[in-house]
Amino acid sequence: MGYKASYAGDIILKDSENLDKILKLMEKQYCIEEYGLSKSIDGEPLIEISSGGRDNYHEDEFIALYGLIGKYVKEASIEFVGEDDTHWKHTFEDGEWKEYSGKVVYENPSKFAEVCKSDDYLDEEEDKGI
Repeated sequence: MGYKASYAGDIILKDSENLDKILKLMEKQYCIEEYGLSKSIDGEPLIEISSGGRDNYHEDEFIALYGLIGKYVKEASIEFVGEDDTHWKHTFEDGEWKEYSGKVVYENPSKFAEVCKSDDYLDEEEDKGI
């Protein structure tokens, strides 16, 4: 069955001139299950991608896709989470694709826990009739 991973990210294009060509290239590569078109903060064409419901990860498909669209990309960041909770991301920066490994780090607890067990909060909710 292969390795499973979900992903989501954004690809910002240099311009919209080759947008149709890029979308056709993406559709030929089976790794991109869902995508949407948008604009970046600076108004540049932006393609939002995600694995949708498809979780089979084939690195060779992403490598092929990156090779095909790289000349049209200004910047990109695509985050992955593997079935074994491995985290990594692919970025396009300074004209090249890069891969970074990652991990989730939970910082000190917020006041959320205090609010959840606060008698004052419960009293307020009771006053509202909840």
